[in-house]
Amino acid sequence: MGLIENINVQTTGTWLTLKDLEDPELARLALQLPSTVLKSRADSSAKKYLGAFQRWHYWASTHNLPVFPAKEQHIALYLQSIANRLESKSAAEEAVNAINWAHTLAGLESPANATFVQATLQGIRRSCCKPVRKKKPVTVDMLADMVENMNSHPTLANMRITTLSLLAFSGLMRSFTLGLVMSLLLREWPNSRSHVARLINSGKEVKY
Repeated sequence: MGLIENINVQTTGTWLTLKDLEDPELARLALQLPSTVLKSRADSSAKKYLGAFQRWHYWASTHNLPVFPAKEQHIALYLQSIANRLESKSAAEEAVNAINWAHTLAGLESPANATFVQATLQGIRRSCCKPVRKKKPVTVDMLADMVENMNSHPTLANMRITTLSLLAFSGLMRSFTLGLVMSLLLREWPNSRSHVARLINSGKEVKY
């Protein structure tokens, strides 16, 4: 059974006008339309929409609500149900897209585009959105503290971390940056010239 038949859109909308065509040639063309219309979306998208529509179908049937054509107030209730159960804006968006898709296939105006439904969806997006917690930016003072806090006999591992931090902050291996970094390291750790050379020469970025 095709995807269009699975959601019963051929019993409504534009498809009704094609159901009882008497002209054999027109009837044959009408039979080809379902597969053609489905190609308006990639197979993966069509299958995803079908799955989402079937979940809507199950929920609406469970509550004795009309499945298709759907009503905007019922879609809004369904979206609220998704938000309560899954706390997922993507699941709510997928449900709206699937219901839109099904109505488009039938040649009907989608109730999922109604202002009330879109307002519900926007509210779910906001309520499910986790606040962004920005990291504190690295400052020159922080880098200076890293250098100053190194003991008089730094390990290669500690030097590597400090050097990479300085490079990331100042521009990633630009020639003048390398000179500044080496000068700083050699000034703070005068006995570590060989370690600094090993550290800088081992970096892949030096090749470019």
